[in-house]
Amino acid sequence: MTWGGGFTYGDLIKVAEENNISDCSCVNHIKRKKLLSEVYHGDDIRECKSCALINARKLMTYPHKLSKLLDAELIDLSKPGESCQYVVRTTIDFFLERLDEDLSDYIVIPQFPNGLRFEYWNENIINRKDSISKDWQSYMIADSDNKVIVDFFGNTMYQFYNMTNSIMQLGSFLKENNIRYYLSTEGQGFQDFAKVNEIAKRRIEYIDTNYSILGGEINNSRLVGKEVRAKEVNIPGDGHYSEHGHTVAANNIYRLINDR
Repeated sequence: MTWGGGFTYGDLIKVAEENNISDCSCVNHIKRKKLLSEVYHGDDIRECKSCALINARKLMTYPHKLSKLLDAELIDLSKPGESCQYVVRTTIDFFLERLDEDLSDYIVIPQFPNGLRFEYWNENIINRKDSISKDWQSYMIADSDNKVIVDFFGNTMYQFYNMTNSIMQLGSFLKENNIRYYLSTEGQGFQDFAKVNEIAKRRIEYIDTNYSILGGEINNSRLVGKEVRAKEVNIPGDGHYSEHGHTVAANNIYRLINDR
């Protein structure tokens, strides 16, 4: 689903207090530094394992609100700043461990992020204790200061193939295992690119025809619906949804998956 960034520290701490979420070291650090008005993107602090901010943020985002509407258990695999590959990898791995179960009760709603991101396996991660560990690492091409990476991967062709390959890979897996799903690209439909690239046009038509897309087609798969203006649902000056925006998204998704 989605990470749901953009909330201020003050917003998150207020929600944590309202829901009796105990302060963690991150919250204590923020209060000492008086950072309550700073916009929260997870970059200013390293969240602890039982972070009150993360737990509060999840309560404010559309997956939690949608789970309440559906009266369903929420399993949130999202993380900030991740790639299409992360969405595919974590979703498939989750279900590979459960193939002997009845999967008919699951509803999977992956939100594919910008295609100008990827992940790689890093075997030399130095942690806080100066020891070496291994893990997947996310990489945002737009933030890269490496000219070679930007030249090779910072283009529409790479973005398009990265996203559409991921959509088809995950969509095929979910279809094959009869798992109910609705894919969203948040309306990234590459319409202009498809006008000048015949292969892109055919790919989009194939995806829209053969996979279950939230809103019916990828360029109409905005979580809040295509009729809603950004200023009504976004934090002012920020691309993330406001708490109201997350409520609109939850209501829209609930309506769409129950109309079928």
